[in-house]
Amino acid sequence: MRRSTLFLIIALLAGLIGSYSLSHARDLGTIGPTYAISERNLLDVIQERLREHRESGLLEKHRKELAERAKRYTSRPQGLPLPRAQTYRTSTVSLEFITTEDITDGRGHVLYPVGTQVNPLVFQSLTKTLCLADGDDPDQVAWLAQHCPDPLKHKLILVRGEYPKVAKQLDRRLYFDQGGYLVGRFGIRAVPATVRQKEHMLYVEEIPIR
Repeated sequence: MRRSTLFLIIALLAGLIGSYSLSHARDLGTIGPTYAISERNLLDVIQERLREHRESGLLEKHRKELAERAKRYTSRPQGLPLPRAQTYRTSTVSLEFITTEDITDGRGHVLYPVGTQVNPLVFQSLTKTLCLADGDDPDQVAWLAQHCPDPLKHKLILVRGEYPKVAKQLDRRLYFDQGGYLVGRFGIRAVPATVRQKEHMLYVEEIPIR
């Protein structure tokens, strides 16, 4: 069969099918009522929920819980429990590092090109001795008062404990080693401990309380 004849037959069949469908089409009427899709404004829903929570007192309850949680975190930040020092131990810590990129000044001048070995203690000395202790141990709090009494020479750091309580007891400004960052950086295993600069290194002492 020639291709042109085949195309003609297909076209005729398509026309017959279409005319049959149109001639036999019927209006089936309305099956059921139709409605427009309606969605509430999200902001209106949120405001309605807030109003309900406010009227029921749930919003105020949540506010108080958040405030209490913040207060607890402020008074007792996340610390790191360390054992009390039983033996005297010393160690040294180097702060030297190798730059992984160029370090520039405010004008873009390269101060230390990538790959330079830098020791921060060469340029900025540690002017105070760091005294680290557990604020939950009354003996260590007393140790801080006795062995690190001078605010101009000593910086007091808690590794655990209630910050406001110990600060009031010592009548001193305190710092807190949140998450044990300094303890890990200086390799401290037990407290009380001190950290001071010795030449271009840090000298760490873990001191048992007698």
